[in-house]
Amino acid sequence: MINCGVCGAGNVCNAHVRECGGVAFAGQIQPIFTNTCGGAGCHGGVMPAAGLSLAAGRSFASLVNVAASQCANRLRVSPGAPDSSYLMDKLRGVNLCFGTAMPKTGKLPQAQIDLLHAWICEGAPNN
Repeated sequence: MINCGVCGAGNVCNAHVRECGGVAFAGQIQPIFTNTCGGAGCHGGVMPAAGLSLAAGRSFASLVNVAASQCANRLRVSPGAPDSSYLMDKLRGVNLCFGTAMPKTGKLPQAQIDLLHAWICEGAPNN
């Protein structure tokens, strides 16, 4: 696994190489949710699954430092700690407290999982 502290606050520790940079929530992370998870019937619409809206403008507040409704004492996204963030477990299909791996349509490409990991690693900024 990645040592998230190597680059420091505001920087990315990439899954393939350690590099200091940044991941933009609005430009890189939100499109993953919009295209894969945020539709009606999933994590979008009026009544999103598990009370988790991944729709643009709502996803950040639904994820970061928010308790996972399926797991006691777990956060959906724990800034700086991707390996203890329930979102990463749901995407990888490991350490699940309830349900199945997400998205239900099939596993995300590894590059997108790595990008989400890097964003959480750098502190899950709302940028």
